[in-house]
Amino acid sequence: LKLQFLYFIGTMGGTGMVYDVRSNAHRSLSEEHVETPLRTKFIAAQLEDTGVAQMCKKVPARPAADDELLLVHTEQYLKIIKETQSGKQLSKLVHDIDMFSCKESETAARVSCGGLIELTKKVADGELHNGFAVIRPPGHHSNPAVPSGFCLYSNVAIAARAAQRDCGMKKILIFDWDVHHGNGTEWVFYDDPSVLVISVHGHGMGKSHGVRSALKRELGEMEAHEREQACKRQCVAKSMSPANSDDEEACDWFASLGLYEDPNSNNSTDAGSTETNASTPEQPTGVCNEVSSNTFYPGTGFSERIGIGKGLGYNVNIPWPCDGFGDVEYKRVVDDIVMPMGKEFKPDLVIISAGFDAALGDKLGGMRVTPSGFAQMTETLAGLAGGKIVAALEGGYTTEVIACCAESVVRSLLRLSGERNPDAGSLCLRDQCTETLNTVVGHHKKYWKCLNNKG
Repeated sequence: LKLQFLYFIGTMGGTGMVYDVRSNAHRSLSEEHVETPLRTKFIAAQLEDTGVAQMCKKVPARPAADDELLLVHTEQYLKIIKETQSGKQLSKLVHDIDMFSCKESETAARVSCGGLIELTKKVADGELHNGFAVIRPPGHHSNPAVPSGFCLYSNVAIAARAAQRDCGMKKILIFDWDVHHGNGTEWVFYDDPSVLVISVHGHGMGKSHGVRSALKRELGEMEAHEREQACKRQCVAKSMSPANSDDEEACDWFASLGLYEDPNSNNSTDAGSTETNASTPEQPTGVCNEVSSNTFYPGTGFSERIGIGKGLGYNVNIPWPCDGFGDVEYKRVVDDIVMPMGKEFKPDLVIISAGFDAALGDKLGGMRVTPSGFAQMTETLAGLAGGKIVAALEGGYTTEVIACCAESVVRSLLRLSGERNPDAGSLCLRDQCTETLNTVVGHHKKYWKCLNNKG
């Protein structure tokens, strides 16, 4: 086995790893926050202490350039993030209580994004076989114009665009296993058939930072003249319909701005429309399902949101209706959805939005995926794109848990066997898993031959 591993390293370039201590400078100044520098510190220490980091090839991080960030974000977005260098709080700049910043945040975000770009390019060019990016802040909630959900720059989306522009990667598969739907990533590629985005996430879980309560708390703290701007930004950031009977006042503000129409009215947005509101960045069109206070953050990721225009069928959402899903269900997702669609799509590169808040023991997620489960998914995905895989840290908020999960994924990338966790998460396949996957297949089978015999 050792000789086989050494041969693999010599012929395929090995596994790369990005970690830069400058990312730890991004922190909340007002109170303890779950998105803490300890997240990456614990992962880096675990990889070092177990000897896994020494088996990887270190990829130096560098700040992402403006032209790279502009592959996804607007110039105004970059200006907003740069304003934090003077000490202005991002939460007030964008009217979003999820966001925090300090003077070092912009540099930390650029370095993390730039590090992921460098790692992705090395894998795309064949210099490395695969790689893992220990980066923060995360990125999959930020859309082109508005930061959201602890995220600053949309790291994975930017790295994908850079790989397409600079490395000739024509088709890329992004698999997001973070427990929260990657609404920002969805937004970027919603009409793009060159990037297949697949997300499995909590949805109808009825616990932990629901979007409605967060919005109402924020609105209650603002002066009346600020509320319209806040509503506008929240609608854009969450890409959601605000319809909910217990929040009629917020619905009226959204409607007055032309950002929400009752899906039951004759004037509702047509699913095929591509019109852009002149005062706001364009969001993925098509009517979202009603968002309730029981919908898990960010309130998006409905299975019927399948893309638009040429991108129809290339946005795949797998929303779990409740918590408690583990290794068995996630393996079913990879085996029955990701791999068949991936083999038909034939990507040149696979990027994983590797959030570990779906892990057993995470303080926010409520799922039961073990370190072994994450490793198994990674190993299976190696059957795509000639094994060219880049995994980038997103969420995960219990430090000891995410450190073990990251180690397990990196070990799988190195083609080494890690310790098997005896707790298999969920011991048998839950009925809700089959029902959810059948619904997803029903939405996509007309676009994918591999799904015609399923569901």
